[in-house]
Order: sequence, then structure tokens, then C-alpha cells
Amino acid sequence: MFIWMLAIYGGFVLAMGVVGNEPELVALGLVMIFLGNLHRLGRAIIKTKKHSLET
Repeated sequence: MFIWMLAIYGGFVLAMGVVGNEPELVALGLVMIFLGNLHRLGRAIIKTKKHSLET
């Protein structure tokens, strides 16, 4: 649940950075979204590897 919140909050921070023309907020928002998606991607890869090892 925390990872979803991180990605959603990152989207809000990114939007605030774009609207306010703040490059630091844009970078922070992109990093937060990337970390949230990276965690989900890692979980999917681990699940795929477990499935391939079982068969």
C-alpha cells in the first residue's frame, strides 16, 4: 500500500512542480513515481521467476 501511495503522491508532486515551474519538485516527483513502479516491476519479476522454477 505504501508503494501505491508513493507513486500517487509522486504524481501530485510532479504536477505541482510543472505548474509552479519548479525543477526540483519535477525531479522529486519523477523519482517517486520511478521508485513506486520499480518496486512493482521487481515483484512481478520475482513472481515470474518463481513460476518458471516450479514448472
